[in-house]
Amino acid sequence: MVTGMSGAGRSTAADALEDHGWYVVENLPPQMLGTLAELVSHAPQSIPRLAVVIDVRSKGLFADIRAALGALAASGVTFRVLFLDASDDVLVRRFEQGRRPHPLQGGGRILDGIAAERELLQELRDSSDVVLDTSNYNVHGLATAITELFSETGPVALRLNVMSFGFKYGLPVDANYVADVRFIPNPHWVPPAPADRPGQGRQRLRAGSRGRQKLRGPLRPGPGTSPGRIPQGKQALRHHRRRLHGRQTPFRGGRRGTFEETRPVSAGHGDHRAPGSGPRIMALFTGALPLVPPAAGKGSGQQDKGPNVVALGGGHGLAASLSALRLLTSELTAVVTVADDGGSSGRLREEYGVLPPGDLRMALSALCDDTDWGRTWRDVMQHRFRAGNGTGGSLDEHAMGNLLIVTLWELLGDTVAGLKWAGALLGARGQVLPMSTVPLTIEGDVRVTAPDGSTALQTIHGQARCAVAGSLEEVRLLPKAAPACTDALTAIELADWVVLGPGSWYTSVLPHLLLPEMRQALCSTPAKRCLTMNLATDTKETTGMTAADHLHVLRRYAPEFSVDVVLADPTSIPDRREFEKAAGMIGAEVVLGKVGASGRRPVHEPLRLATAYQDIFGNS
Repeated sequence: MVTGMSGAGRSTAADALEDHGWYVVENLPPQMLGTLAELVSHAPQSIPRLAVVIDVRSKGLFADIRAALGALAASGVTFRVLFLDASDDVLVRRFEQGRRPHPLQGGGRILDGIAAERELLQELRDSSDVVLDTSNYNVHGLATAITELFSETGPVALRLNVMSFGFKYGLPVDANYVADVRFIPNPHWVPPAPADRPGQGRQRLRAGSRGRQKLRGPLRPGPGTSPGRIPQGKQALRHHRRRLHGRQTPFRGGRRGTFEETRPVSAGHGDHRAPGSGPRIMALFTGALPLVPPAAGKGSGQQDKGPNVVALGGGHGLAASLSALRLLTSELTAVVTVADDGGSSGRLREEYGVLPPGDLRMALSALCDDTDWGRTWRDVMQHRFRAGNGTGGSLDEHAMGNLLIVTLWELLGDTVAGLKWAGALLGARGQVLPMSTVPLTIEGDVRVTAPDGSTALQTIHGQARCAVAGSLEEVRLLPKAAPACTDALTAIELADWVVLGPGSWYTSVLPHLLLPEMRQALCSTPAKRCLTMNLATDTKETTGMTAADHLHVLRRYAPEFSVDVVLADPTSIPDRREFEKAAGMIGAEVVLGKVGASGRRPVHEPLRLATAYQDIFGNS
């Protein structure tokens, strides 16, 4: 029995079960369960497996669901109950997209109907055999989950039909891909003999390969034909492109559902004359888009890719380190904090329940290909909409790249795949991954002073508020057991170097050590670890803190985490002895170098930072 919340995917689950041979009955009144089970028991071979969808659409009849299930169990029928659920915000969004009311909504809001349905189904949910949360599934992901849970035959095999046809009859209406091979030369064709040699005007065709019909003699042109043409109605070979077609299928012979078919296409598909000679492509076969464009002037296998580096952080700090590292290696992975809840990212996160795309977009832009193509698409990604009349609008302050990334996520249903496609558009030299597969929330405690002079701790929620709260005394990451991105964990395990920072200390750098799975990966990786310090230490987020205090923060939250090298600009280290002592507590060697840009703003200069990284990596 399939049941659950309206909008959680019951129809999708029913379709998936039907694809795997289940007999499915939707919107069945509970009182008919026993009757249907008895009816099916008389035809066990024609209907070996039965699935019924029962939900609140049966209105008042649904109240008898517990009694109906009890009677079914008493009659000896074996059954399982699948309960589909989803979070309230996801259910609301699905109903709004479908523009239909909730069945229990009445004259109220969608949330009122969802609340009433949860209360009505709570007892049934608690006693179900399988409870599946579909909040993070699209229709394809839910179908896959249903297959894994209930299919006995495995996923449906891909059926591949390879067919040859004649272009003069038109394209087959059911073709997904078409390859035009008319530009391939005929292997049996011999050019005409030169005019000054015997045999002028006589054309020969080479004998076919073993097993092919051989010619009994040379083919001669008939009257009025031009050299190299065979008159209509005379001798001719079988179409030479049959060879190409005959070789395709055996390569795929080991796959299920593959067979070869050769048939003419009816003239009813269109009386199109065949195009003239010459190379052409009727359809394109595309594979994975390139993530790193090949370097000019270097052949395959000759390019020095550099060390495998993983850079962690978020915002402008991570963009600075990526801008430097991309000059040293093409084996580069950015792992980005996903706790931003302000601006365009915060709005998209709240409205669509997605990861905040802003820091991911900045990392992709920092990795763009250094060509007109890459720089142009970088500018497109970074463009922000601003209403010219000052009145504002729904797109106001949204970054174009944020909208593009969220669009890819919705179309592909895969966060990592969406970022790869966005990176391919930019020609990104490396890949960008989220730290976690779910949006994170940063929560911190800050000490505030009351009017009477007393102090007390106040809890601040959200990255945007924590970033300007002042000196934070305690920071937490919610949810506490959030899952880390599997691809990010793998990248850290396989890296030669892991670079942490620069960036906002509490909201961009520290969160990587607050996520349990990520902290474990950073502590256990065989890669060397480099910590890049900020140029400005006394910020709104770290009021009154020195560079040494920053290291003490890492030591306090992750005492098992060690660092090989700490890179800092001398201008940001007022007390070098104290800083070296703090670095020694985390097992690090201090490397001082001029890495800041010339100017008033404390920002890292990519070339200087790249030079420092090169010295550090080379000395390893």
